[in-house]
Amino acid sequence: MNTNVNLVLKFLVAAAAVVSFGGALYAADGGGADGYSLDRSTIAHLGDGNKSIWIQREYAGEISLGVDPETGARIYPHRSVRVLYSVDCAKGKLNMTAWKLFSQPGGQGAVVWMDQLEGPLAERRYVPRSEEERSVVGEVCDNNLAGF
Repeated sequence: MNTNVNLVLKFLVAAAAVVSFGGALYAADGGGADGYSLDRSTIAHLGDGNKSIWIQREYAGEISLGVDPETGARIYPHRSVRVLYSVDCAKGKLNMTAWKLFSQPGGQGAVVWMDQLEGPLAERRYVPRSEEERSVVGEVCDNNLAGF
């Protein structure tokens, strides 16, 4: 599990660069993804002020989550990712609780890796750090966190 958590944290650091809101594109800071979009139709109310939303990340080329030091093989090479964020709207915090990596753009092709957090890790929430995370909290909770 520790290996998965480390990979997820690395994955979060490589967060997306462009967000789509109602047809308008907004440039965002950060590296990694060439674009991401929030799927408003997936917003779910989880109770206790918590909500969730799926986002789609796109990459211009194949990326991976690193290289296996023993074999030299790329770890989970992929072209697109669907990420489920769970958000505590009262606190303005979130957590990536599930993800699915795809071999092709647009969530197509083979599923390279999928997983979800359970137990205490799934309940943990943190302050949004990237433009992607601030956009998720803002969209799901209907807040403007630009200065967060």
